[in-house]
Amino acid sequence: MLHVGGGRWVVVDSCVESSASSSVSVAELYLRALDVELESDVDMIVATHWHDDHILGIARLLDQSKRAQFACSAALSQAEFAEYVEQMGTGSLATDGAKVREFAKVLRILGSGERLPLKAALESRDLRSWPGSQMPHGERCLLRSFSPSDLEYQRFLQQVAAMRPTPLRPKRSAVRPDHNLAAVVLHLQFNTCSVLLGADMEIHQNPRRGWAAVVAAATAGEALAASVNKVAHHGSINGFLEEAWVKLLEAEPLSVVTAFDRLPDSRKLPTRADVSRMRARGRLFQTSPHAASRIMTRDPAVARSLRESRIELRELRGELGMVRFRRRIGPSANQWSVEVQGAAFECQ
Repeated sequence: MLHVGGGRWVVVDSCVESSASSSVSVAELYLRALDVELESDVDMIVATHWHDDHILGIARLLDQSKRAQFACSAALSQAEFAEYVEQMGTGSLATDGAKVREFAKVLRILGSGERLPLKAALESRDLRSWPGSQMPHGERCLLRSFSPSDLEYQRFLQQVAAMRPTPLRPKRSAVRPDHNLAAVVLHLQFNTCSVLLGADMEIHQNPRRGWAAVVAAATAGEALAASVNKVAHHGSINGFLEEAWVKLLEAEPLSVVTAFDRLPDSRKLPTRADVSRMRARGRLFQTSPHAASRIMTRDPAVARSLRESRIELRELRGELGMVRFRRRIGPSANQWSVEVQGAAFECQ
C-alpha cells in the first residue's frame, strides 16, 4: 500500500489472512482502520500478476474503491485473455481456481461501464501522475511500470492461445507460466526519493526478458535510484539480478521481503542463503517468519491412497506481519523511519 500524500492511496496486489474465513483483503482492513475512505481516497489498484497469493480479495477491494483505476499487465488486459478467463471459469469442467475466479470478478466490475478504463502496464509506461501543485508536500509523484517487455507481452498471449479450451477436449488447469516474466515491476518516484516494487519478476538469459529488460527500461528513462525496495519473488535466487541492485537501487537500500511457504521446509523462501545475500546489501526486513506446517489428518483409506501416490498434504499455520516505511516529502524531508508490526521482523 502506497500513500503518496494528500490522503491519496495506491494498493498493489491483494491477499487475505490465511487464518480468516473472510474474503476481505488485508489492504481493506488496514485502510479502514486508518479511517481511509476506500470509495474516494484510493486512486489506483494494481495487480502485478494473477497468481493466487497476489490477487485474493482484489475484486472486493476494487468494488469498494469506486474511484480507483485498475491497472495490470497489458497481457491481462487483452480481449483474448478475458475470453480465456470466462471459458475457464464456467461450465461443468471449470477450473475455477482463485486466480480465475478473482480475475473474472474484476473484469465484470470493469465491464459495468461505471468505472475508469483499465490501465495496461508495459515497460516504461506512466500509470499515474500526481502534480506537485495538487499535493501538500509540493512534489510531483509518478507511478511507472517497467514491465512486461514487448517480447514477454507477445509470449504470454501466445501461451494463452495455446491453452484455451477446445470443443470435445477436457479443460486443463488455468495457465501458470513457469516464470513470472510478465509480472509488473513498479517504480514510484518523487522529486527527492523513489521506491522500487519488484513483484515476482525473475531473471532470464534473453536480455529482452525478465530483470534485464526491466533494467534497460529503467535506465533509459533515467529513473531515480530507489531507497526502498520490495524484493522480487520472495528473495529467491531466480529473482535476483546483481545489475538491478546496482543500477536501480541506492547503495544501501531498505529492503522488505515476503515469505513463501508452499514448498518443502528446506526450500521455503527466502532461504538462509537468500537472506545472507540480501543482507550484504543493506537492511532487510521480512513480513513474517516461515509458517509452521503439520501433516493434515485424513480418513485412513484416503491417507493410504495419498501415500501410495506419494502425496503429502500439509496445513500451513502462519502469522501476519507488516513493515511500514515512512518519510516526509518536500523541503523538510527526512530519512526513512521503519516500523514492524505483528510477526514482521528485521533480518539479522
